[in-house]
Amino acid sequence: MQVQQISSQINLRALQQDFGLVKTTHASFFTEWQTELPALTEPSKLALAHIRQNFTYQLEWGQLSENLVKMVVLSPLLDLADFYQSEFRVQDEASVDLTVEDQDVVYRGKIDVLVCSGQLWILVLESKHARFSLINAIPQCLTYMLANPNGQSPVYGLVTNGSNFRFLKLQRTHSPEYALSDELLFDRGDDFEQVLQILKKLKTSVTG
Repeated sequence: MQVQQISSQINLRALQQDFGLVKTTHASFFTEWQTELPALTEPSKLALAHIRQNFTYQLEWGQLSENLVKMVVLSPLLDLADFYQSEFRVQDEASVDLTVEDQDVVYRGKIDVLVCSGQLWILVLESKHARFSLINAIPQCLTYMLANPNGQSPVYGLVTNGSNFRFLKLQRTHSPEYALSDELLFDRGDDFEQVLQILKKLKTSVTG
């Protein structure tokens, strides 16, 4: 059995060849990140402003490691979105194996944060090289999402380095299809508030 480590070296072409993954062109495929987003309370908006201040202060000392991004940004976000006091199961560094059909190949790795029994995957990156790192992390996150045990349900992902956020949706029909949200920035307009709104919306979408 050949083991392929899931890392930033994974590319979309490999996922297309091994799993038939395609990027959908249908605008209606991934509307969850844009439409019918829940309103935020004033206390939630103040909490987001506090997270932004903490992250900005920490950045003054240099780039943030993946663990610091989780501590300073992601964990407070998940708390505000009510992931910790719900039916969601939050795991840190969950192990993932994904076998290629009809081949002696298995993709193996550990996702940074897994919530809700495999239907929401969060990949955290170091804070440097924001745009470049997110682009390279998307195939990595999609690989984890392909390992979802419930193949008929939509699977959602988030890649972030603390200041940049991008959401993903994957669903299997005849072949697995995926789509991406726009890139959201924590210091641009209402983007950071929208990140929290999307997390709340996805939580509802996953639980029904």
